[in-house]
Amino acid sequence: MKYLCLSFLLWIPYLLFYQSIDSLVIKEIDSFIQVSRKLIGKKDFDKALEINIIAEKLAKDKFGRESMEYGNACFNHGRTLHFKSDFLGAERYYLEGEI
Repeated sequence: MKYLCLSFLLWIPYLLFYQSIDSLVIKEIDSFIQVSRKLIGKKDFDKALEINIIAEKLAKDKFGRESMEYGNACFNHGRTLHFKSDFLGAERYYLEGEI
C-alpha cells in the first residue's frame, strides 16, 4: 500500500505539467482567434483568415477535430467568410465546426 501511494504521488507533478501545457495551448488558440476578430473589425479579411488558419491547425493537431477549440476556430473562419460575403464557404466551416 505504501508503494501504491508513493507511485501515485510521483505521477501528480507529471499530470499537472501536461495540464498546464494544454491550458497554454488553449490560451494561444484563443489569442489567435481574438487577433483574427480584430482584423475582421478592420475589414482585413485576408489577414484574419491567415491568422485563423494558424489557430485551426494548432487546435486540430493538439486536440483533434472533435474538440471545442477546433470548433471555435472553424466558427470564426466561417464568420470571417460570412463578412467577406462568401456564404457557401462560410456554411462549410460552420458545419465543420459542428462535428
